[in-house]
Amino acid sequence: MRKFFGKLTVLATLLLLILMVAACAGNGYRNVTVEEARELIQQGAKIIDVRSEIEFKQGHIPGSMHIPFSELAETAKQWPKDQKILVVCASGSRSVHAAQLLVEKGYTEVYNLAGGVYQWPYGLVK
Repeated sequence: MRKFFGKLTVLATLLLLILMVAACAGNGYRNVTVEEARELIQQGAKIIDVRSEIEFKQGHIPGSMHIPFSELAETAKQWPKDQKILVVCASGSRSVHAAQLLVEKGYTEVYNLAGGVYQWPYGLVK
């Protein structure tokens, strides 16, 4: 009985790992935590905030650029395709669409801040 549960645990772990890899590979961008986002910023990632102008002025991550989603495709043409790009919004929903757009345009280093600016613990600027 013990061997059975041991094998079942290994099988369940492998299945979970396969599902996680498939989920990450399917969308072309990667969701990141605030800690991972901070590391990306320290490595020189471009921070793109796709929220409304009012939301951006109420507080944004230091160094971020305000680029409304409607202007993102045109503005992004200026950036190298391998530029690390961290996309943020209030909760992480709008930035998912922006990240998908950038991937469709050929950008290869696209990251979405999971949970958005609401989760950012390191201070915002106005």
